[in-house]
Amino acid sequence: MRQLFLLFLSVVLLMASAKYSEANPSPGAQQTFPVLNVTDLNGKKMTLPRDFDASYNLCLIAFSRSQQSDVITWINGTKPIIQSAGVSFYEMPTISRLPGFVRDFITAGMRRAIPDDTDRKHTITLFIDKTPFRQSLGLGTEKKIYAILVDRQGNVLWSASGDFTNEDGESLHESLAALNLAPRPV
Repeated sequence: MRQLFLLFLSVVLLMASAKYSEANPSPGAQQTFPVLNVTDLNGKKMTLPRDFDASYNLCLIAFSRSQQSDVITWINGTKPIIQSAGVSFYEMPTISRLPGFVRDFITAGMRRAIPDDTDRKHTITLFIDKTPFRQSLGLGTEKKIYAILVDRQGNVLWSASGDFTNEDGESLHESLAALNLAPRPV
């Protein structure tokens, strides 16, 4: 009986370990932004990451409307850091694949809600299969947002999750300094 219990426990732990490593890649594993054909809210078609505006881009990835307040903390907290470094910014609401007419309805509503052309240019709704997307970027749960610094080759150079904190700002600044995009902290 004890051997059966140990076998069962081993199988459960192995399955849990596999599930954890799938959602949380091992430290040092290189995350890559996948190639995506997208359209910004101004209607411009793009292929990411190649068509990002800048060599380095801060992407804020959210999975639900309720996370907008978290996104705003990142917008407000990082604006001075990324502007001085010449980094472009993108807000990426991420939704499962949907039929075209539903995507069009959602996109039209977002266009009406975001009247500024510059803001629209930097808002790209991703209608994608979310699981492989999250896995390629090393994103765990959809219950929080993610901020990632990515280059045009798709290399993820820095990341954080949840609400913006001062520690996140310092960490992003240090990463930008390492890329010679910001002065090194004293």
